Amino acid sequence: MKREKRTPKYLGSVRFYRHLIVGAVLGSLFLSTGLAVFFGVENHQLKGAATVSVEREDALAPVEMVLPDGVAAEESEIAYQNAHSTLYAGERDFSFAPDREKTVYLTFDDGPTQRTGEILDILDQYGVKATFFVIYRDDEASKELYREIVARGHTIGVHSASHDYGKIYQSVDSYLADFEQIYQQIYEVTGVRPDLFRFPGGSVNAYNMDLYQEIIAEMLRRGFVYYDWNVGSGDTMRGATATAIADRVVAGMPAKRGIVLLHDSANKDQTVQALPQIIKRLQAQGYSFAPLDRMVRPCTFGYQSE
Repeated sequence: MKREKRTPKYLGSVRFYRHLIVGAVLGSLFLSTGLAVFFGVENHQLKGAATVSVEREDALAPVEMVLPDGVAAEESEIAYQNAHSTLYAGERDFSFAPDREKTVYLTFDDGPTQRTGEILDILDQYGVKATFFVIYRDDEASKELYREIVARGHTIGVHSASHDYGKIYQSVDSYLADFEQIYQQIYEVTGVRPDLFRFPGGSVNAYNMDLYQEIIAEMLRRGFVYYDWNVGSGDTMRGATATAIADRVVAGMPAKRGIVLLHDSANKDQTVQALPQIIKRLQAQGYSFAPLDRMVRPCTFGYQSE
């Protein structure tokens, strides 16, 4: 008996999520390029990256897409969809809570390190909750810091395992394999299954320009939410002082809400010193602080048209 050919399900398929991303990128083309300048300057590891725009406001809209090899998306078989079977954060309907007015989301990349404990103590002192996008570390001191982040009421999310751009962005499967390593580490150590993440170098960078749509589509299909940023701190710039870092954050804060990029890597003692200034100055201006969660509308990057 001839088997009846089944029509692939569109809603929830990788094609659906790819279409969402392409629609978002197209919609972002007319937005401000202000942060693009910062993004290209501050991330010195990503020289040559295309300019980006941020704060996608428009609704995601599916558009037709063809894979790079010319095969229509709905006809392709994608092996990585069947790999990493435990790497799922649950279904996602892409609805987010209304934006909170004058809200600051402090985010810290690249920990845990000896700076992390100092940052946690400062946050406790001012009653502020934040978000930590962490990398893989297997020593006992780092494991304790993973637990401390969670125990003190902060959000813990995935940054990467290796932070090796060349390795991570070789393919979609390479990205998933790296992600799964730190995802499982966080779960095993803290009992939390992280559902938020931040791409190393941001979602659009010089290393993933041929893959970013496909990676984003697959991560959304698996239920994860990613966050770029719309306020840079400049704490990766050579010679950055605590005052310069604080000034940059305060001056760059939008009226409505800001997702702030900071780092708690081992050499970021100036970031630690800047943190009380940032908190006090923004509180004096009427801002409140909150950690990210999956209901907070993401801030995302997209390529600018030339």
